[in-house]
Amino acid sequence: MKRIIYIHHGKDIGGAAISLVTLAEKLKDFYKVKVILLYPSSAVDLFKKKNIPCEVIHYPFHLLVHSRAGRFYVYKLVGLVKILLSWRKRIHYIRHLLEGEKPDLVHLNSTFLPEWAQAAKASGIPAACHIREPLGNGIIIRNIIRRMLKQSSDRIIAISKDNAQRLDLPDKTTVSYNFVDFSVFNPDLYDRKKTKTIRVAYLGGQAEIKGFSWLVESLRYLDPRIGVFFAGYYKSPDDSWKGKAKNILSLQRRRNQKSLKALTKAVNAERVGVVRDIPRFLSGCDLLVFPSTRPHFARPVMEAQAMGLPVVVSDVPGNGEIVQNGSNGYLVKKNDAKGLAEKINLLAGDNELRQIMGKRGRAMARKKFDSKKNIQEIRNVYQNILNS
Repeated sequence: MKRIIYIHHGKDIGGAAISLVTLAEKLKDFYKVKVILLYPSSAVDLFKKKNIPCEVIHYPFHLLVHSRAGRFYVYKLVGLVKILLSWRKRIHYIRHLLEGEKPDLVHLNSTFLPEWAQAAKASGIPAACHIREPLGNGIIIRNIIRRMLKQSSDRIIAISKDNAQRLDLPDKTTVSYNFVDFSVFNPDLYDRKKTKTIRVAYLGGQAEIKGFSWLVESLRYLDPRIGVFFAGYYKSPDDSWKGKAKNILSLQRRRNQKSLKALTKAVNAERVGVVRDIPRFLSGCDLLVFPSTRPHFARPVMEAQAMGLPVVVSDVPGNGEIVQNGSNGYLVKKNDAKGLAEKINLLAGDNELRQIMGKRGRAMARKKFDSKKNIQEIRNVYQNILNS
């Protein structure tokens, strides 16, 4: 069996980690797999639970991150200089690690690991790079990442057409949509208890890019029979002098803290925290809302569709590949609180419409996002690399 090493960059449980768990679990019957986590992460338990070999290496360097989901600040250019000055040390460190592991293929679980592709190439090891985030705009950092991956990666796997177009390496890129395990995300496995309240699911915590403040603002426009369940991670307010100073300097932080206080007082919303059993959580809801404010190819939307739920999402790039407006859900203009509430109210008041849209969404998810089909696409990429 060929040996594949997966390099994972994240420090928390997110879409990239969850997708990698499913991928590695499904492929360990065909390859010898191991996940190397660059930093300590709560995702370690996910891999161990599925008996996937993993190791945290405490990577001593910062990553070359340039995501459209984040923001660009001038001080990032200073960080870029530091990263480039440490490049030779990085390559030496990675080559030493890879030569000890002796993999047949290295799979990078992010666009922001180009040094790993370069080190693998220098060691004669093929590398595949998985684009799981929208690459940022601009000239300097974007072009550095693009050039390195063009020179060093054997194949690129993109989870969406939007992500593929941002990197713009069509000759190397295969679009294989992110996927859902339908043996787990199956509404027939759960009994739906009838309630007087129309339950709306939100999976995104207090992250501004997930539309947290926008959704909180829309609560005042919702019909009284609707309850919104806010799942995800929520920090307690930082009342230290450092926290107050950051709030003064950041308009976004002030807005986030204001929204968190408003959520606490809202009578039509409940903060449920981190949800471990997402299928069960979704099975108790009537629809999902994901009002992301930046380009997104959202895993919660696919998971909701797999569970037969209609969705209301923002019209940012990427979401249009998942949601067909008026067919399996609604696309809403970004940051339009009244417009968001209007579509939620429309679905909440029409049970037949929810059923129709939910069935259409599940049918599309079956066609595009089924883990069996999409993981086979990734296997095909591996085989093409290994055979060449």
